[in-house]
Amino acid sequence: MTAAPWRPLTREPGVLETAVLAAVRHAILPIRTAGQPAPDADGVTRRLLPDGSHLQLVVTVQPTGGSDLHGRAVVRYHVGGQGRVQETAFLIDGEASLDRATQAFLELTVRLSGATQR
Repeated sequence: MTAAPWRPLTREPGVLETAVLAAVRHAILPIRTAGQPAPDADGVTRRLLPDGSHLQLVVTVQPTGGSDLHGRAVVRYHVGGQGRVQETAFLIDGEASLDRATQAFLELTVRLSGATQR
């Protein structure tokens, strides 16, 4: 088995991106953790950001198949959705790779785009 060398993050994710990443993780592996509320019955995840802004997210994940990543069997997902902070709306697009054996996220990337005022 060939393991990829550890590399530090090339940049620190911002508050909004961190909240979206947490929602994506929960959508793929819905494990209740402290401080990570589940989506409401309507599928919307609501969070209060540190600056007092209200965040609303609808995240969708779709398995795209299995493959091998750095010698590990993984399930790959396409990530999509939309979000809103106060009156600014945005789209979510990304990918995730989940290790089949350990259920650890080996890759998780989101792109936030199309911010528009409502």
